[in-house]
Amino acid sequence: MSNPPSGGYYFRAGNETNYVTYGDNGVLNIKGHIDATSGSIGNWSITSGAITGPNGYTTLSADGKITATNVDLSGTIKATAGEVGGWVIGASSLSAKNNNSIILNGNTGTI
Repeated sequence: MSNPPSGGYYFRAGNETNYVTYGDNGVLNIKGHIDATSGSIGNWSITSGAITGPNGYTTLSADGKITATNVDLSGTIKATAGEVGGWVIGASSLSAKNNNSIILNGNTGTI
């Protein structure tokens, strides 16, 4: 660990593996495990069940649910249930939401 900064308050607690330091430059450094059920980081709010972004547009829930507004995703997206654009997602099919009038079956390649 480096020497304390000159001309100001300096705090250090812990050992070489896990420690907290605070310098007169206003920077807090933490190495090790952080456990929090409330607070904030930047504009993100921390609760015991979720982390929520500014204005509530993005939420990462402890149960694995991600809720977001104005999402731009790239890469592979997999789903075996849900809905998209009026289509119902099945394990191996897409069905038109209105009375299953059209069914696209990925297993058999049929419509």
